[in-house]
Amino acid sequence: MNRNSSRLEVPQELTNLLLDFTVSVLINKPGDVVDYAASYFNRLKDERKAPIRCQTTSSSSSTTAATITNQTDKHLDEENENEDSFDFS
Repeated sequence: MNRNSSRLEVPQELTNLLLDFTVSVLINKPGDVVDYAASYFNRLKDERKAPIRCQTTSSSSSTTAATITNQTDKHLDEENENEDSFDFS
């Protein structure tokens, strides 16, 4: 196939999904990225199937962004706890 004859367009939903996943990998630094990916995407699939508990108009990528934000906050809190535990006296 000639590269110039056709271009593949990446859907925005796929771009957002992969970006959210990439950020999660960078934050959590899993030892096995493939196992982590399987768990990540299975959890995301389960969240999409779960009944919505509050009224919202957000998409699944917004839910993922909120999950990543929570993971980031938890990671930063853990870092701050570790920094606070050092004794520089």
